[in-house]
Amino acid sequence: MIVWGIFANIVPHGEKWGPEAINYFSSLVGLEVTGHVEAITSCHLFILEVPKIVSDVLELNLGKLLDRDSFCLIVEMLKAFSPQFRTVPQFLQQKRSIQELLRFSSNPEKPSDSSWLFVDVLFPNLPADSRVSVKVTAAESPSKFYCQIQKWQKELENLTEAMCLYYEDTSTKINTFSDSLGRFCAAKRKNGQWHRGVIRRLLPDLSVEVWFMDFGNVEAVPSSCVQKLLAEFMSLPMISFPCALSSSGNHDKAVTKLQLKRLIRALAGQNSVCVCVKSFDASDHLYYITFLDENFEINTKHPETLNEGAALCVSPLENKITTVGVSCKARAVCFTRSSHNSCENLSENRQTKNCLPERGESLSSHCKRVEMQMNSHHAAFVVYVINPSNFWIQPCAYQNEFQALTENIADVYNQCGAEERVLKNPEPGLLCCARYSRDGHYYRGIVTEVLDVNVTVYFLDFGNTDVVPSYDVKTLLPEFSDLPALAMCCELACTFPVDEVWVKEENDFFKKVVSNRVLMFQVIGKHGNKHTVNALYDIASLKCSVGALMVRAGYAEYWEVSDSALNVSKKFQARNQSRYRQKQ
Repeated sequence: MIVWGIFANIVPHGEKWGPEAINYFSSLVGLEVTGHVEAITSCHLFILEVPKIVSDVLELNLGKLLDRDSFCLIVEMLKAFSPQFRTVPQFLQQKRSIQELLRFSSNPEKPSDSSWLFVDVLFPNLPADSRVSVKVTAAESPSKFYCQIQKWQKELENLTEAMCLYYEDTSTKINTFSDSLGRFCAAKRKNGQWHRGVIRRLLPDLSVEVWFMDFGNVEAVPSSCVQKLLAEFMSLPMISFPCALSSSGNHDKAVTKLQLKRLIRALAGQNSVCVCVKSFDASDHLYYITFLDENFEINTKHPETLNEGAALCVSPLENKITTVGVSCKARAVCFTRSSHNSCENLSENRQTKNCLPERGESLSSHCKRVEMQMNSHHAAFVVYVINPSNFWIQPCAYQNEFQALTENIADVYNQCGAEERVLKNPEPGLLCCARYSRDGHYYRGIVTEVLDVNVTVYFLDFGNTDVVPSYDVKTLLPEFSDLPALAMCCELACTFPVDEVWVKEENDFFKKVVSNRVLMFQVIGKHGNKHTVNALYDIASLKCSVGALMVRAGYAEYWEVSDSALNVSKKFQARNQSRYRQKQ
């Protein structure tokens, strides 16, 4: 039986196959190959995927690989431009109207992608009328395709390298795959590289359908090649964004046809092109764009020459992610004693009141601390973490004063001998200045317990405690107590552990997310000295929820808690506090 067909999902580097590629395909005549039929058109054209041929084309660098949807879209769109493709079968020469093309989807029964899930987490923010250098990486139709931001290509390369180093090592040891649908994951694409994705569904052959968020395409991946996504690999925003041609509603058929041609050219050529962001549809989470008339193809080596939007001006990575691949472990970092040099002196309402640190101890004296009112917003650092239900923040509004205080304290107490300025007759509730054992520096504190030769001190500006030798507990000079205690105890709103108590993996994830960055905290509740907060951080000028990120990554559960249910929250806190103390 002889059929007419085309090899699926491979396209030439240029507009047509080169001599070497033609020689390769000619050499296949008479050979037996194994593949599967991806589609059969109405004119009995077989679209056949042959893994061996795809592998050869890529290995010999004869062409490029496209995802199924994009390839089928290209085949369908060629029909609209039949005069330029007279060598293809009649099926491809059949004319289709512009409006039919705009409505076309290569897989109409395919469920909608998961991009909307990331609006509050990793979704890129592109201003209207901004010019962006992009690569069209995947497409379902002219009304739904994905563009990859070229300005972040270096960051993506670093991320990919780090993920490959980590997961190639991890996958040979233990599979951390979670079959929870809609969760973040790391998955191995057909090209052998590990990328960030979202689990869409489990397939009958035990493989997993994964949506790759930095490319916009979907692939079936063996479950052995799907792993849990580490927090380190979530520092980079999605570098792809869903698009539609803004000319879709344009009545000028010539303009629309030109945009369609440029779309198919960009998709097949995988070149960097210049687009203009026209608007954003919040309901469909789509950017409406046009391919610019001038300078259509951009030199990928110099994308910075483009006048891009402000959201893309600064690299989104705060730390070099390549170090993750070397360590191959998520670091459990304690966030006490951060330098905070990057914090701006934000103008916030500064309110203080006399109160006690709520650590479960019975104290007899009062100390002044920063007050956060209900529904107020505060830019702050997380300075100490027990778990997401017990952590301490330090407001940015006081950073200049705190920096000066720290320097003055060092000038005074670093010169003291073992017997100088020692706090005489220490007892719970007395203010002091104590040396922290981990870094050897003096900080303001309050005595919480007196042992034989040591004193337990709660550090007023960081929220943690330490057992300090008595000779390192000094009298706090009056001028050092003017600044209120800066550490404020908080819990994430509506965010609870998966199994009743916070475990190390969940705590490490939270620490990694909040480490070394300014966050915005919205106070939505308060009981005692603990504040219930929404924690938000900036990714590409967009506020992203820490709690939502933990839930989406599978490290927490979301519960809507009413005032009457606060006792449930307190039960969780009590269990976690008890567990924490038992470990000490």
